[in-house]
Amino acid sequence: MSEIPAAAQPPPEFEHYAGERLRQALTADPRVSDLSLQVHIVASNVFVTGQVPTQERLDAVFDVALEVLPDHVLHNDVSVISLSEVASEEHIS
Repeated sequence: MSEIPAAAQPPPEFEHYAGERLRQALTADPRVSDLSLQVHIVASNVFVTGQVPTQERLDAVFDVALEVLPDHVLHNDVSVISLSEVASEEHIS
């Protein structure tokens, strides 16, 4: 497997800032509005993980990520969880 030359790799701080920019966009964009999504960037790969309540928000995660980081490969590992599933698992004492 060949490695990417050091000069061609983005500096480590780029990954941090790009990830933070996407996190802020996912929080601020009304199509998503989710504080709990996690973003990790490795080279040109963007990994978004977490859970959203609807398929529309899941689709919006993909859209927003592509708008913010169009030159990256998106790995959308976000899943849709129904609110009834959450409510049935909650135990209050």
